[in-house]
Amino acid sequence: LAGILAVMDEALVGLEPGALTRVALSTTIVTNTVVEGKTDPVALFLLPGPGLDLAGLIPDTPFILTGYIDHRGRETAAPIEAEVREACQSSGRALCAVAGKFAVRNPKHELSVAAWLRKYTKPEHITLGSAVSGGLNYWRRVNSAYYNSAVWRTFGRFAYAAEEAVRTRGISAPLYVLKADGGTIPLMAARELPVEAVFTGPAASVLGVMAL
Repeated sequence: LAGILAVMDEALVGLEPGALTRVALSTTIVTNTVVEGKTDPVALFLLPGPGLDLAGLIPDTPFILTGYIDHRGRETAAPIEAEVREACQSSGRALCAVAGKFAVRNPKHELSVAAWLRKYTKPEHITLGSAVSGGLNYWRRVNSAYYNSAVWRTFGRFAYAAEEAVRTRGISAPLYVLKADGGTIPLMAARELPVEAVFTGPAASVLGVMAL
């Protein structure tokens, strides 16, 4: 953040901060957190249904729950609240991620599990796989949901500091964060989905500039 603000101060010389209409931040804070192994522990709850073994493909040992939504979004087996309650007693983690295989077709089970987690543990943050992506690649959704929660605190601290620093400079323009594809996401939305900022930074900035 210090580096970003130093450059911002140089760029604003001779300009009126109040006239700015948009501020886009490019930061590697999420990438650095993952690469340096400084992510927070996450309780991972999966509803994979039959036919898929994710062993060795995900970053932590998950809690496998009963419950299955088929590929058309129909419920074929309901989740069991007692399983979630028992898992909560042994997890001891304040950050959670929940992912069902076909939750993008029907998020009912993910929402139920999230409600039970709030009931029994009151976690700081829960990431739902269906909220991270609408694609059917379950393995990628599981990993994205996990890392979204794992970097949530770190990015939240950065976002708060960035907002405070920009406002003290008299800038009232909305803040955005650069994504890895060269696009941007509002800072408020990025607070909930900080995984969108993975792999952003100078390289992503160059992609955005080339597109323009």
